[in-house]
Amino acid sequence: MLHRKKSIIVVASEILLILFLLSVNMFAQETKNVIFSLNDESIGNIKNAIQSNNPGLRKSGIYFAGKYAVEEVSETLLDQLKKEEDPSLRVLIVRVLYINGNYEYMDEIYKVALNDKNIAVRQMASAIYDVMRTERSVQVADVNN
Repeated sequence: MLHRKKSIIVVASEILLILFLLSVNMFAQETKNVIFSLNDESIGNIKNAIQSNNPGLRKSGIYFAGKYAVEEVSETLLDQLKKEEDPSLRVLIVRVLYINGNYEYMDEIYKVALNDKNIAVRQMASAIYDVMRTERSVQVADVNN
């Protein structure tokens, strides 16, 4: 009975998390429509920040990669996701990969959702994967109509 209550709570929290992500996405300010470009040096600086030994600098680099939708750093983010120790930064990396619209990394997000040692990271990755899968199916449906 206790196990069933826990599973109901987990399912309810995942549903609430998905709803939260969808609502945040609907009301989020679109930064991709802003016309600006980062030069190669700026992109290199963000990559270096993401790979830094300083956790604060890493967090800032990951944040700015998402804020300015820097798709050029996606491979760097994926590499960092595989070796990142801090669970909050792993969550942030997964969110940035989602924000940047990198659907080619859905498999990696799914692996995190299945295998991460931290339950909060697994739940967030699972929710983001579900949202990405839903968005992708809606896009396919729009193309077919």
